[in-house]
Amino acid sequence: MHRRTPDLADIVHDCGPNPEVLRFRPAVARKDFENNEYMNNFPRLAGTNHAF
Repeated sequence: MHRRTPDLADIVHDCGPNPEVLRFRPAVARKDFENNEYMNNFPRLAGTNHAF
């Protein structure tokens, strides 16, 4: 669920037309994640996390 509050609207407005985009590397390399068979043992516990 997404909700835009007045505070968030002010932040978005202050960023201007071309805000800086930050990208972060994954905490665990994909190759290591695939090789340790985590997905075979816990397929429902794997996913992504996004926070603003």
